[in-house]
Amino acid sequence: MNKLNHFVLKHRAISSFVFMAPALIAEILCINLPPDIFKNIVACLLVYLIVITLWLSSCFSAVLNKAVKKMYDECDPYPLLSETEKLITYKFRRVQEQVLVIDKCAALRNTGEYEKALNELENINIDKYPVMPNVKIVYYNNLMDLYGILGENEKADIWYGKVVQIYSDMKNGKKKKGFQNTIDIAAAANYYRHGEYDKAVEILESINYNNLCNEVDSKMLCARVYLAMGLTDKAKQALMFVKEKGNKLYAVTEAEKMLKEI
Repeated sequence: MNKLNHFVLKHRAISSFVFMAPALIAEILCINLPPDIFKNIVACLLVYLIVITLWLSSCFSAVLNKAVKKMYDECDPYPLLSETEKLITYKFRRVQEQVLVIDKCAALRNTGEYEKALNELENINIDKYPVMPNVKIVYYNNLMDLYGILGENEKADIWYGKVVQIYSDMKNGKKKKGFQNTIDIAAAANYYRHGEYDKAVEILESINYNNLCNEVDSKMLCARVYLAMGLTDKAKQALMFVKEKGNKLYAVTEAEKMLKEI
C-alpha cells in the first residue's frame, strides 16, 4: 500500500488523468445536451475534482503519518527521515514542502544531526505561506530545542516565546490538548536554561505523556536537571530509562556517554 501511495504522489498528473478520463469523455459526449443537464454534469465534474484532491491528500497523509507514528511511538526516526526525503523530491506545493522539511528536521534532530537540522529550519520562511498554527508550533519548538542543544540560549528564548504565543492563541481545544506535552517540555527546558531547576523538575515529574518519544526526551532533560542539582542517582535512573526505551534515537548514545561520565 505504501508503494502505491508513493506511486500516486510521485506521478500525480498521470494518476489524476486516469481518474479524470471517464469524466472528460462523459462531458464531451454530453456537450450538446440541454443547458440544465449540462450544468449538472459540470457540477459533477467539480465534485470529481474535489474527490481527486482529497484522495491525493489522503495518500500524502497515509505515507507521512505512518512514519511520524514510527518515530513518536517506537522512537525510530529513520523511516520519517527516509519518507520526507523521498516526498520532497516529488515537488509539492510550497506549504506541503515546508511541512515535509519541518518533519525531516525533527527526524534529523533525533538522529543527532543538530546543525544540519537547524540550517534547514533557518532557511524556511514560515510566514510566507499560510500554514496551520500546529505547524508553526512544531517549527518554533524545533528551533527552540535546537538552539538550546547548541548552547544559543538567547535565540532559544526568542523561539520559546513564539511557541507559547501560538499555543495560547490556538482555538481548537482538541489540537491544543495534543500539544500539551510539547509545551510542558518546552517550559521545563526554558527553566533549565535559566537555572530554575526546581521549577523544571516540578513540570517534568507531572507530565502525562502521550507518546514514548516525548517521554524519552523528557527523561533526558530530567537527567540534565538532576545532574545540575547534584542528584546523581536520580540522573542515573533517568538515563537508564533513555537507554532502555530510546530505541534508535540519538538520545540513547548521549545517555550512554553521560552514564560513563558519572
